[in-house]
Amino acid sequence: EWSPDGRQIVFHSDRDGDWDIYVMNADGSDVVQLINNDSSDSEPTWSPDGRRIAFISDRDGDWDIYVMNADGSNVVQLTNNSSWDSVPAWSPDGRRIAFTSDWDGDFDIYVMNTDGSNVVQLTNNRDEDWGEAEAWSPNGRRIAFVSDRDGDRDIYVMDAPP
Repeated sequence: EWSPDGRQIVFHSDRDGDWDIYVMNADGSDVVQLINNDSSDSEPTWSPDGRRIAFISDRDGDWDIYVMNADGSNVVQLTNNSSWDSVPAWSPDGRRIAFTSDWDGDFDIYVMNTDGSNVVQLTNNRDEDWGEAEAWSPNGRRIAFVSDRDGDRDIYVMDAPP
């Protein structure tokens, strides 16, 4: 994913044996490994101001959402449960993160503050709602996501919580 200023790209790769987070200049130079551990770290995404990166990791035995500074320092775990939390997406103002989780047995869309507080479940059904196309509208009032609630994977749009 491109940084907000377009000068860098953050990505995950298993080039060193397990999935880790890397950043490089937009021209492909100066590849820097931000995370180097025995767990898998993936799905990195820039905060709107380019100072932080949200990602997922299985370092505690299940997939949770973490944030770190853009240089890889100050890694903070935001979710901590036995579910599969994935696909973090920053709100345009950088104050919230939408994500997908199977906390209730199927995948639904949630949103939380960027410190992990105030988790709100946005969808609640027996169908699978995924964040693979999860995106905030530019004004932060709507969230698009993928669901199979009509039998096929389609894109849906809902209001974001105030």
